[in-house]
Amino acid sequence: QIDDVFDTANYAYTSARKKTASVPYFEKGASVCAEKTGDGKVKVTFDQAKDDICVYGYRISFFDKSDPEKAVLQKEIYSEYYFEPMPDTLSCTVEGLTEGAEYTVKVVPLNVWLAEGDAITAELR
Repeated sequence: QIDDVFDTANYAYTSARKKTASVPYFEKGASVCAEKTGDGKVKVTFDQAKDDICVYGYRISFFDKSDPEKAVLQKEIYSEYYFEPMPDTLSCTVEGLTEGAEYTVKVVPLNVWLAEGDAITAELR
């Protein structure tokens, strides 16, 4: 209960929580798999991350092996936190990659404040 709704010091959910909130993490053994589907698309499947509050989503990035510092394609997806229970794994399909190129796929978990946890990676050949 908040006695004085105009006193923000009494609010539990403020932007200040962004600074102290834990970041999402992948459990030991979590994996990501990227496979070509044969129609110029790539299907990425990965284990869900964990978080003390909520894993909000994921940033999936593709890095060309010839320039590993620059993401050539990124996609953000929701974690499906709005389903109960949440699925153990997620999949998404991307297109727009160069045929024949080799990529590193990086999946980064995001919390509700978009703070990033450590990534899991896979190779796409």
